[in-house]
Amino acid sequence: MPSSPIVDIGDNVNRNNMGSLPEMMFAAGEEPVGVRVLTYQSSRAIKKIIKGLDEEEILSIRASSFGKIIDIVDKPSFSGRFARYMMSRQLKVKKKHEVWFRFAGQPIRFSLREFAIVTGLPCGTFPPKSKMKIKETITEKPYWPSLYGKVEVVTVASVIKMLRRRTVRDRETRIKFACLAIHSSVLLPTSLNTKISREHAEAIEDLDDFYSFPWGRLAYEMLMNSIKERDEISLSQNTIAVKGFALALQLVLVEAVPSLTEVVQETCSSSESESADDVEEGSERSSKKQTLSPAHARNLDKKTEVYVKSIIDEDPSRPLDESTLGWSDDVEDVGVDNLVKLINEGYKFSASMFKGGATKSDVERMREDAKIRGKEKKSRKAPVKPTGVDGGNCEVAAVLMDMIKPDLDRIDGNVSSTMRAVDDMITKIGVWHGAIKTEVGEWMGKIKEDIQGQISLALKEAVGPSTHPPGVPIVTPTAPINPVGGGSVEEAFYRDTIRNIMGSIEQYRTPPRQNIQVQEVGVVDGRQDVGAEASVPIVPHNDGTALLASSHTHMRKDGVDEIKQENSPCNEQFGIVRLAADLNIAHDEGKEDVEANNVCRKSKRQKIFPTNLMADYECGHNIVGPGRKAPVLLFVSSNSEDTLTKYQKLGEKLLSSFVINVAGLSVSDKDIKEIAERSRPLTAKVVDLLTRILRTVQDKHLISERSTRDEFFDTKFAGSLVRNYSKFAKCKNKEGHVFPKFTLDFLYNIKDSICMIRRFYLPFNFDKKHWVGVCIDCEKWKIYVLDCNTSIKSDKDIVKDLTPIAEAFPYLLKQACGSAYEENLDPMVIERVKGVGQNMEESVSGITAMVLMWNHSIGGLEGCRSVNADHVILEAKGAAVMAYELHEELK
Repeated sequence: MPSSPIVDIGDNVNRNNMGSLPEMMFAAGEEPVGVRVLTYQSSRAIKKIIKGLDEEEILSIRASSFGKIIDIVDKPSFSGRFARYMMSRQLKVKKKHEVWFRFAGQPIRFSLREFAIVTGLPCGTFPPKSKMKIKETITEKPYWPSLYGKVEVVTVASVIKMLRRRTVRDRETRIKFACLAIHSSVLLPTSLNTKISREHAEAIEDLDDFYSFPWGRLAYEMLMNSIKERDEISLSQNTIAVKGFALALQLVLVEAVPSLTEVVQETCSSSESESADDVEEGSERSSKKQTLSPAHARNLDKKTEVYVKSIIDEDPSRPLDESTLGWSDDVEDVGVDNLVKLINEGYKFSASMFKGGATKSDVERMREDAKIRGKEKKSRKAPVKPTGVDGGNCEVAAVLMDMIKPDLDRIDGNVSSTMRAVDDMITKIGVWHGAIKTEVGEWMGKIKEDIQGQISLALKEAVGPSTHPPGVPIVTPTAPINPVGGGSVEEAFYRDTIRNIMGSIEQYRTPPRQNIQVQEVGVVDGRQDVGAEASVPIVPHNDGTALLASSHTHMRKDGVDEIKQENSPCNEQFGIVRLAADLNIAHDEGKEDVEANNVCRKSKRQKIFPTNLMADYECGHNIVGPGRKAPVLLFVSSNSEDTLTKYQKLGEKLLSSFVINVAGLSVSDKDIKEIAERSRPLTAKVVDLLTRILRTVQDKHLISERSTRDEFFDTKFAGSLVRNYSKFAKCKNKEGHVFPKFTLDFLYNIKDSICMIRRFYLPFNFDKKHWVGVCIDCEKWKIYVLDCNTSIKSDKDIVKDLTPIAEAFPYLLKQACGSAYEENLDPMVIERVKGVGQNMEESVSGITAMVLMWNHSIGGLEGCRSVNADHVILEAKGAAVMAYELHEELK
């Protein structure tokens, strides 16, 4: 439509023949002062999409009908405050598909023509197969699986990530991905969490047909319907939500009033709704962007000498066919026709020419009227009271009852039969419950009897009579056991068993080539006392190991008795508590071995304690039994006294406040006090500090020639994996799920050495009060839980809380490392390690978890079982000292 700059033709125009003009929506000076317009669109999405494409792909889209949408990146971002300012300055028009605004006393039109000019999109009539009647073709041969496989729901955020990471490499497919992302997040957004439309994805199979489809008309319809449904009451709200491509409204106003861009402000906050698709890195999300200044627009609106183009000019590079931009259902509006006529004639408008408009009191009255009308509608829906019926109506009712009575009887019969079936089922379930309970009780009784019989048989075999060679004295009690005064025969049997075991333990510990003088045991008050002496000679074995002459190692294998000879463990290595003082055992170092022809030991008891017996048994934290390794110090130096001395000096430092840098983490005196005093459960920040110190210790102990190593993560890794699990669980194609960049970076940083890593360790917190150590063992495909207080969480709760890691970590490992790791996507088995020393104080769980993970990494399951409460207290002091000494050495 032709348009020319506004000129002052003064008296050349007869104002009396000017005709009526549209009234204002709000009277001048009575416009509501709102906050902003909220939209579902994301103008940032365009920038992110472009960053994920290469130069040729961008040029291909620029040459299409979507080219002008790409150019929007270089223009000011959408300002919700400016849009809110203009929405309150509308003119009331009858046309369904057109809105007019007033600015600086001049009218500005926003119609499908203007929308087509600023967007460059096709806005002609819909083809015969539309609006988007593509559902018929979807059922024939859907195109969606060719783009996204078996994934049912695809968000714009995931498409942007696939473009940026080049998950899809085919150029045409990448262009289709970009167009669908622009289409869903910019042109036709319907929610904050924008998703790719399946119907629109079917339309992109032929890219040329997709470009030529009138998407502009479809987007304009959505935007116009959202604007037109607003009346004076809704426009008076502080915040207005507008669907569709609301940025087009700002683009038209900028074309009509070029001086709006003279002042552009930079802001970090956006007046548009940030959708869930804005998932770029934190630095880009918080970067400043340029938007229009609402204050500058208000100043321009008050001026009279401002250049305003009421109907913007057509873009010569993209000519329009205005004959295709009409509407079949539009209505005539004399006021709009007069505006267009005057604009074409070059008439100079003024603010005083536009009359009418609602005031604030009018809006309040409209609001009250709307409330009254709402109450009237509710009253109309009140139930009508039944009235009496005459004789004719009674006859009609009787006929109707006769007609529907068979159906009612049938329904009643079906209900009755259903109720009887339910009652029968309840009775059967009760019978089954009783039968199952009886069956299980009998079965458990049989198992109990079998176990008791096997235990009795094993005990009799273990302590049964053995043949002794001549010349070997046998230890016997000095007084017979009285079944009445000293207990029953069964009790005497158990006392003999214990006495023999205690004697054999001491004999196993005896150095070779010595005779042991053992006092015999009598019975006093039901207990064994020291009695006469008997000598038990020790015969040196051919490998230098001392064996007891009256016993041998007895084992069963496949029903065959075998004799196994093993080295006796070293006393110093296993820290065995000496029992000689209790048994009054004296060593006679002057005697040599007696008979040289003594045979080997005949005892059926093993010389060492079985590993399975000692695995879960804890005598007490002061006693280290056989088979247990001493804990490996983590935060304490080899000289523990030196650590305690430095801890005292640290106490003086903590009297004053300070903030230091420890391994890249800002640490205050309160954080170090939290480690040392252990007054409450550690915070995630302090646990992260301990993790960084542990890595420092690990780097010192790491042997470069080792073929395997372990990796320690901080609390952020588990947190990010758990937070992302809900999206991962909903994804039907788990391999297609894209993990957040923050989570992937944990593995990207160690990608080069991932093949050497056998286990991943991370601290995990339950209910913000209890810490455990978690070991992800990639060799055994298990997750070990190192818990120092098993009373807080049951095994079932542990499995429930760690399921996100067990299920998602295999896919994360594959996505981050690809073929560098063996592909195993099965969920990991979760197992809580038994035999770990228990400590009921919640405040020490954090430091205990770190020490358990370190000892597990160094010595495996046996290593972490040796950690006790006293050890943890010393480690806490050492951790506080080491945290400070990473900044400054304590002297």
